[in-house]
Order: sequence, then C-alpha cells, then structure tokens
Amino acid sequence: MKPLRLLLFLGTMFFFFSCKTVPKKNVYSSEETQISEYLAALRKNIHIDEIDGRLVTLYEKKILEYKTENDSFLNLSVGDKYMAKAERLKLPLSWYNDIITNKAALKIIPNPWDPSSLISNYKNNAASEFYKQGLEYLNYNNRAYANKALIEFTKADKIIPGFMDVKQKISEAQKLSIYNVVVKPVNYNNNSFNYWGFQNDFVQDKMVRDLNLSSYRNARFFTDWEATSRRIQIDKIVEINLVTFYMGPVSSETKSYQRSTQVQVGSTQSIPSKPVYQTVTATITITSRTMRSNAALECRIYDRVNSSNIFFDRFPGNYTWQNQTAKFVGDKRALTQEDLRLLNNSQSQNYPSRNDVATKLINDCYFLLLSRIKTGVQFY
Repeated sequence: MKPLRLLLFLGTMFFFFSCKTVPKKNVYSSEETQISEYLAALRKNIHIDEIDGRLVTLYEKKILEYKTENDSFLNLSVGDKYMAKAERLKLPLSWYNDIITNKAALKIIPNPWDPSSLISNYKNNAASEFYKQGLEYLNYNNRAYANKALIEFTKADKIIPGFMDVKQKISEAQKLSIYNVVVKPVNYNNNSFNYWGFQNDFVQDKMVRDLNLSSYRNARFFTDWEATSRRIQIDKIVEINLVTFYMGPVSSETKSYQRSTQVQVGSTQSIPSKPVYQTVTATITITSRTMRSNAALECRIYDRVNSSNIFFDRFPGNYTWQNQTAKFVGDKRALTQEDLRLLNNSQSQNYPSRNDVATKLINDCYFLLLSRIKTGVQFY
C-alpha cells in the first residue's frame, strides 16, 4: 500500500476513535479492544489490507486463548466458576455476532468462532451446581441452612428460569426459612379494649396486617388466635402495653377585647362630596376550652425460646383539643372577620369522648412504633 494511502487511513481512524466517549488512553489498551474497534471500523466501511490482516492475526490469536482453559477462577465455588467462564466468553460472542452481520468482516474472517453453545453448557453446569448445593443445604432441615438453600436455588433459577423443579425447591426453602411472629393483644393499662370504647383490639389486627404488607422476606405475622388455631410454631413474640394514658380535664379561659372601627354613614352636600364616617365600637368575649391528653405505648419483641429481647422501646403521643366560642355587645360592624367566625361556632360543648381521645393518641403512638419496627428490626 502506498504510504500516502496508509497515512490517510490512519488519520481517518484517529478521527473516528477520538469521537468516541471512551477516553483516548483506553482506545488501544488491549488486543481485545483493537479487535472490537477494527470490527466497528469495518461496519463503517473503513478497511485497508494491512489493517485487515492485523485483525485476522489478532482475532486468531485471541480466539485460541479463549478456547484454552485457564486457572484464573480457582478460588471460586464450582457454580461460580462456571458462571465466570460463561461471562468470559461474552466478548468473543459479541465478535461473532458483529462478524456474521457484517459482510465486510465476514469476508475477512469467513469462519468466526461461535461460543454460544459453550456458554450455554457453562450456564447449565452452573445452574446444576447451584441446584445441588441448594439440595444439600435443604437436607439439614433447619432455618439457617434453608436461607442458604434459598440463595442457591435462586441463583439456579436466575441462570435458567424453571431449571428442573427449582421453583418447588424455592418454595420449600422459603417456608422453612420463615420466622413466625405472633403479635399478642395489647394490654390497655390492665383494662379491656372495650373500656376505651373499641369494638376490638385494632392495634393487634392493624400491626399484623401492616407488618405482613412490609418487605420482610423471612417473617410472617399472626395474631395469637391465628397461631393457636392453625397450630403454627412461633419463633418471636411482640408484646405491646399501654403504659400511660392521661385524659386531661377541660379548662376554660375567657377574655374580652374592645373593637372599634370607622364606617361610612353618609356624604357631604359639597361638590365634590366627601364621605362622612362614624366610629363604632363593640366588646367581644372569647371563651377558649382546652383539653390536653397524652399516652405511651411500650413494645417488646423477644425470642420465644430464650426470652431474649430483639427490640424494646416506648412511643409517646400527645393530643390537644381546643374549642373557641364568642359573644359580643355593641355594634357588630366593629368586629373582625375572625370575630365573626367565632360567633358562628356552636355554643354547645362538644367535648371529645374517651374513645375519640384514646383512638387519636394510640394511633399516633402506633405509627411511631410501626415506623421504628420497619426501619430497625430484623426478625432473625
């Protein structure tokens, strides 16, 4: 090839690769990279005999290396070793696909190596190894090894979905790996929930439902009645006590305020006319009725066998009820918009019931408790 033609080609190649997002220092970092870039150039119809010959030489050299087993995966487990071998062949597989879909490249390399069947064999062997390891763990028939089995079966299923009966084995491992947790009825300060006006223990039912809807992969939650009736072996227990409940008295405070403003009552006879104002006054009396209450839920989560705590904390709640009414004497036109709003309030004293206060307080405590369990408790 004439030197000028080669120089023009190299200039074109430099422009082509310098436009790529890959830093220039990595363009020719390896022979594999050069092969990929030569194939990309061929797809752009950029090829010269000397460069084409270089591609053939590099390709044959690297394919021979890929076909030769190496010992770079000695420290891996058998299944991981097969997956590493399959991963290693992704690049020659991409070369194969590039070549067979590019006439120019296929003309230069008419018999490219297709590693797809070898990759498939490696993946099948990997899935088989993960599956066998999962069976070994599952045969221990305990929770700790069931979790390990679940990991191995999941790997096999990810490599080859539905491999053998892996779906069934995953289900078996999941059932064996799950912690069963019972949520006991709330101790409402040594009173039944009926005392507070509740139709049932809504905290117990709500916690069981909310925790089962959470992202606990290895735990299922039951009421004590469910666990007993279904003969479920319990691993962990959740106890909740209403340790504080204070419903404060209603206190009243009355204050009177003077209001005055100017209102237009007419106009002068002059030309032009001017507005005539009159000062009007009123006295408004505002009565504020306030009730402050508080409560606290205490939660303990412990192991059924050895009674060791995995969680213990207290969660407070506060509730302030307030109602304001008003009356006035004088000229209503002197009152503010807020005064008028208070005048429209009902004069009746609709104090909240014990049920209303208890529901509000316990809900506030409960949501703090639930958030803390979700973010800070693992049931194992």
